Amino acid sequence: MFTATCRTTNQSPPPFYYSILLQPDNILVSSDFRTIRLCDFGSAFRESDADNDPTPYLVSRFYRAPEITLGLEYNRQIDLWAAANCVYELFTGNVMFPGRDNNHMLQVINGLLVLVDCLDGCLSV
Repeated sequence: MFTATCRTTNQSPPPFYYSILLQPDNILVSSDFRTIRLCDFGSAFRESDADNDPTPYLVSRFYRAPEITLGLEYNRQIDLWAAANCVYELFTGNVMFPGRDNNHMLQVINGLLVLVDCLDGCLSV
């Protein structure tokens, strides 16, 4: 719907923002459970900003994408990673990757990837 509006008015879509602080505390749900809103965009920045490099400690550890922890280049997927972790936590009541620090977080994430790879190999036999 929005794309069609932009095309007809010859406007470009608005810039993409990284929210950085996407976590369950910043997700608001209406009383009838029909509307979800995000809040706390104090650390958000535009994708096109010159200084758009979040420090690893700006993003909450349990929702931090591995590429931020490792200091690698990142893209819009960092918010998708955080959203997936939030959905898991909201459905299960548990943190998906309960690491004590950055190194432990990477170990926990890697452990899950190894398990998924192993299960994939076992199921395809």
